[in-house]
Amino acid sequence: MKHKPNRLKPATLTVLCLGLAGFGVAGKAADSASEEMYKAAHAHQIKPVLVMVGTIDEDGFPQIRAMSNLRNPAHSASKLVNADDFAAYAITNADTEKLKHLAKNPTMTMYYQDGAQGLLLMGQTEVLSDAATRRAVWDEGFRRLGYSGPDDPKLMVLRFTPTHGKFYYQGKQNHLTFPQKAGPVVSERAAIEKTIATYVEGHRQGKSEIMKAAFHPSALVYLGPKAEPAQLLFDLTDGLLPSTGLTYEIAAINVFETVGMARVELFNCYGHRYTDMFTLVKTGDDWKITCKVSYRHPEAK
Repeated sequence: MKHKPNRLKPATLTVLCLGLAGFGVAGKAADSASEEMYKAAHAHQIKPVLVMVGTIDEDGFPQIRAMSNLRNPAHSASKLVNADDFAAYAITNADTEKLKHLAKNPTMTMYYQDGAQGLLLMGQTEVLSDAATRRAVWDEGFRRLGYSGPDDPKLMVLRFTPTHGKFYYQGKQNHLTFPQKAGPVVSERAAIEKTIATYVEGHRQGKSEIMKAAFHPSALVYLGPKAEPAQLLFDLTDGLLPSTGLTYEIAAINVFETVGMARVELFNCYGHRYTDMFTLVKTGDDWKITCKVSYRHPEAK
């Protein structure tokens, strides 16, 4: 007699996965955890090199794969999240199955294991592909994964916001809960860096429609001896060819509550080197440029 293969149901497979990870075997979980336990959980999250990421496929089954742990301090993306937050970023290919899964069900899990301890986070995921985010998470090591650079169209960014989790700590299972947020808490410095990246991208592509997103509606620019509305800069940008060879370095960022300042060095910007200085103001969750002054360096002889 032939027997049909015993295909595991989603719930069964989930229990097996969590059981192997060390959850579901420690008895009744605590309803709340101490501040020390949350600190230990965060310290655990940033330690592993890899994280196990789970999405739900079209048939309702979990699909688990190992991915680089971008919360590890070795990665640039670790700086995009406040030090005490559990949000996370990941990168993936544009044609991967996990993006198809997330398009139908944005629920995702991230499991961090180190020795006998395990941290499971559950939450929602956004898929991002804007140039500023790609540049913010980019590490040169990603070239080994087949990406040509931060502007590679295959490079997609996942932004994960946990809603709850479990942490196997001191011999027992503990439940974690996180405040509901529209998205992960991004550090103020990282948010300003993203605004600057948007400004630079406008120069690179020669499109004011990109650049405008970085500016406050009442922003002023000093391109000469007096202040002018930022629209003057936008008009000049649209009248020039794209500055595709432009590179930049953020020399300084200073933040106090909802106001900030930044100095940016631009290289090969329309064939010249510039130093730009910005004042910025926080509006909602974003930072906007309120004033820009620029210095063009003398040509090298």
